[in-house]
Amino acid sequence: MQIRASDTDFVSAGGGSHSGRSLRFSSIVMHKATAEIIERGRKIAAFMLNVNPEEIDFTDGHFRARGSNGVVSLFEAAQAAENDLGLPDELRGTLAAISDETTHGLAYPYGAAVCEIEIDPETGFSIFRVIRQSTTSARR
Repeated sequence: MQIRASDTDFVSAGGGSHSGRSLRFSSIVMHKATAEIIERGRKIAAFMLNVNPEEIDFTDGHFRARGSNGVVSLFEAAQAAENDLGLPDELRGTLAAISDETTHGLAYPYGAAVCEIEIDPETGFSIFRVIRQSTTSARR
């Protein structure tokens, strides 16, 4: 896995990194990409084991055919996708996925940061002296 951040020559979409939103969105896109890789790997393993994809379970990095001893590791499936000329065209090639996610509403932060500053009453400008500050996060 390769993660690129702040590379606008490479990353064509996104809104930058902001607080808890970054981890939440990255976990969503990683989950979606992982699910896509596993699904394609399931089809490759099913072809290799001569069973239907619905008969393949994925656990602990291995595709297992139900009711048999047939097992294909994720890495074996990836290698077969790269090298096996017997696979159907749609299963050939690098075992990889790209995922993107768009928020359709507002995102709310997980916590709050508060800062109190002093304002000079004669000029109306802040004196740039922090009187007190606090950071909190919601816990249940």
